Amino acid sequence: MLRVNGLFGWIAANDRRSLVLFAGFLAAFHVGAVLALYLPLAALDPEHAPVFTWVGYASRYLVLVTLAGIILFVALLLWHVHAVRRVMAFTFVDEQDEPRLCRIVEPLALSMGLPVPYVGVIRSSALNAFACGIRRKDAVVVVTRGLIDGLDDDELAGVVAHELAHIRNGDIRLMAAANVCLRLLDLLITPRMKETTPLKELVGLPILTLWFPPILVFVLIVSFVAQSALKAGRLVRLLISSSREFIADAVAVEATQNPAALISALRKVHGHSAIAGLPSGQDAMMIDGAAEGGLATHPRMDERVNAIIAMTGSMALIAPARRDTRPDALRRPADHLCDAFVSPGRREAFRAMSALRRVATDDTRNWLGLTRNMSYGVILAVAAILCCNAKRLDRPAVLIEIFDPQPFNVFLAAAAKGMACNIGAIASMANVPHLARKCDPKELSAFLSVQSEHAGPFGAMLTMMADAPDGTFASTKIIRNKEVGR
Repeated sequence: MLRVNGLFGWIAANDRRSLVLFAGFLAAFHVGAVLALYLPLAALDPEHAPVFTWVGYASRYLVLVTLAGIILFVALLLWHVHAVRRVMAFTFVDEQDEPRLCRIVEPLALSMGLPVPYVGVIRSSALNAFACGIRRKDAVVVVTRGLIDGLDDDELAGVVAHELAHIRNGDIRLMAAANVCLRLLDLLITPRMKETTPLKELVGLPILTLWFPPILVFVLIVSFVAQSALKAGRLVRLLISSSREFIADAVAVEATQNPAALISALRKVHGHSAIAGLPSGQDAMMIDGAAEGGLATHPRMDERVNAIIAMTGSMALIAPARRDTRPDALRRPADHLCDAFVSPGRREAFRAMSALRRVATDDTRNWLGLTRNMSYGVILAVAAILCCNAKRLDRPAVLIEIFDPQPFNVFLAAAAKGMACNIGAIASMANVPHLARKCDPKELSAFLSVQSEHAGPFGAMLTMMADAPDGTFASTKIIRNKEVGR
């Protein structure tokens, strides 16, 4: 619902909210970066790895990660229209191709103080439309073939005005940024939440936990953080999209002075807007999209209709004769709006909670980010730990010590040092000076032997690396033999 301070006050408040929400997006990006960088940095730079030392990570990598995120974000944002066109497969048209559509778009754009946008058409029988772009002068209004054929002129004008409102209010840039941010989160987080076979999900974690108990804690933390970051990103997009849809509806009514036509168009679109083959989440920029589930992108249609009625009163319930220049074969009987009136919608405070419940709906993962089989695996892992440490249950401090991740940290750091020596030896053989590094095999063997005493269950692996003549130091051995041969 629009507050008494009017449409422009609402838009200004929305812009302030958007800045706060995108600060959350930046925080979520850093969470994804930590998940992606933990293992590489733990092996290659343990003194500045997250979890090992947050101060070290912040001093060396925080700024670099932020700059990398900004550069990647800007690149994807500039490529947004091309990416949308590739996914949506729309075709640019002009007045010769679609005279009826272009004759509606041009005067509406001029009356709303906008440059005439490019126009595109998707060859789909679905009823939907969207606007995309970064700036007003290169914006594109795209409609489906089904929308052109399914709506009369006034209904189509209402939909076009709605999309032009997104351009005028800067929504296209905002939604492009929201989609880019969520895509970056998906790239960082989704690969780590990839499902495996049910058997692996059920028994994999218990087996690993028996070998090294801290893995249980690590998996739970990573799954929870990843799931929370994805849900937070989707919630931000839903809140932004929902607010902007209400405002665009209001601006469309203001531009066309025909709320009844817009309500009629929304009712026709609802339930017939799904475009076959469209990837999940891509409907966020469209006039209608998913309103339920983890990938919800839009407010419910009854809430939108209710907002229009509340704003325009009796005008929304009066359906005057509308213009219709479609061929006779495409015309349909006029719709009645007597059933469009719905009970007053929830207040804004409750709308945010409703959005949170919608994005929290996920049929495959719970709030910890675990599938059902993985949850059973966690229960088995906990039961196995309790059984194996039954004698320690009366000593909680001793029991907690088995979850100390330090042995894994020692193993990663020691193994990384051995790998660095190998790489340096190979670089010397390949005459790559800036990568060449000489290591004394005896000193390195002694170092790994000492570290193996602190590596817990990983100690045997370090011992093998230190003792096996054909193992870690094979490249060093080759160099020594080569020098002796000379």
